[in-house]
Amino acid sequence: MLTRLGRLAERWASAADPWTNVYGLARTVLALATAGTLAFNKTTTLFHPAAGMAGLPPVCTSATSSLGLFCLVPGSLELQRWLSVALLLVVASGYRPRFTGLVHWWVSFSLANNAVLVDGGDQIAMILSFLLIPVTLTDGRAWHWQAPLERPLELGEKLRRLVARSCFGLIMLQVAAGSSKRNWRPSSARK
Repeated sequence: MLTRLGRLAERWASAADPWTNVYGLARTVLALATAGTLAFNKTTTLFHPAAGMAGLPPVCTSATSSLGLFCLVPGSLELQRWLSVALLLVVASGYRPRFTGLVHWWVSFSLANNAVLVDGGDQIAMILSFLLIPVTLTDGRAWHWQAPLERPLELGEKLRRLVARSCFGLIMLQVAAGSSKRNWRPSSARK
């Protein structure tokens, strides 16, 4: 049983190279969307005081939110906002996905957890950039626009492909679950 499952996983991992320009385009669109949110909204809009909030934004009250860029990097929120835009433009350019994948998630995480004015799109960008981390960590190209690297399909390469393709599967499940939740209604409301 396990041998058969292993052969199936090996065949599936070897079938297609996961590091294509389509994945690169998805990263670019996600990064540009978050960069647009940061660039076209004033700092006072993104980080305004809210009802029931103790102190001034950014929100750094929990252990996780305190790890955000707007809480860790000293300086003005305006400088941090433009630093975030610059980092996201580097991500969108496709440069060194292995390193910029983590940066992309960190900036998306920071916006979603430290800003007061966030919407579902910012949270989706954070989740998708998180699920793309294993894909970016296994991408050895200098730019995500390059053609996939030609490598012999040895065990290490098959494992890298298996990790990346599995993450794409998780992303598809996440998107499908999110869209089905939005359209879900109780059976009594369907009439």
